[in-house]
Amino acid sequence: MPSRENLSRSQAARFSRIWGALAIALFAVAGILTAIVLNYDPSVAPVRLLFAVTVPQGVRSSQMPVVDYTQPDKRGALTIYSLPSRGVVYVSPQVDGCEDVEGNPFQKTDVAPTLGAHFSRLPFDVTRRASGAAMMTCHMQPLVTNESFIDRRLDAGYFHPSADEKPLPWVLALANVADADQMRFTGGVPGQQPESERIISENYYTTSRWQSLSAESTRDILLVVIGSLIALGAATLLEALRPVVETLSANAGSGSTGQRT
Repeated sequence: MPSRENLSRSQAARFSRIWGALAIALFAVAGILTAIVLNYDPSVAPVRLLFAVTVPQGVRSSQMPVVDYTQPDKRGALTIYSLPSRGVVYVSPQVDGCEDVEGNPFQKTDVAPTLGAHFSRLPFDVTRRASGAAMMTCHMQPLVTNESFIDRRLDAGYFHPSADEKPLPWVLALANVADADQMRFTGGVPGQQPESERIISENYYTTSRWQSLSAESTRDILLVVIGSLIALGAATLLEALRPVVETLSANAGSGSTGQRT
């Protein structure tokens, strides 16, 4: 039959392993959540929106098309309005499809090989549309790059497809980007709403950055959870060490008593 001393030692070792495993699990979860919050891969290149609305050379147009970018359902959407009566829209990266306000599709055509297969070319003639509205909506891959857990980025630039076509200056509008805070721009000319618009004309590119409000709230919650897990893990680790310390203290006390006897 095991002695009381051996039994207490085995119990202490068992409790220490249980508490120690729990402490390791808590620290591991805290580490995973920390990695999620700090996740940032600088090797991921941002997707640049190249866009142009062209009219034939010699045709005068005072229109300045507006490209309103949104990202519903994790897809990119360009709502293009203030179009001239007729012309051609060029978009890169390729769009999945474009339609007018009544849902009638615009037909995509092949782009010259020199421009690359990643461009979409969409001739339009507003005068032949039943609605007569000078606008279209295009769906495409998301253009927003996650620079960090809360920071977002979108790049856009001017595009001159050929010498036979005259590109018009256009406006990048980001006022309808959901969940955006502290939006700022590098490059381009401020539009009528300087905090959310940039005019893109020849030789101009712009980079817009902002912070995601929902991601910021999620990050704050995760930081509180991480802190709680670390504190609980530390307390659990101390609990795992307590039986060992008590056993060592008891053995040291019994040893000293034996020596006095």
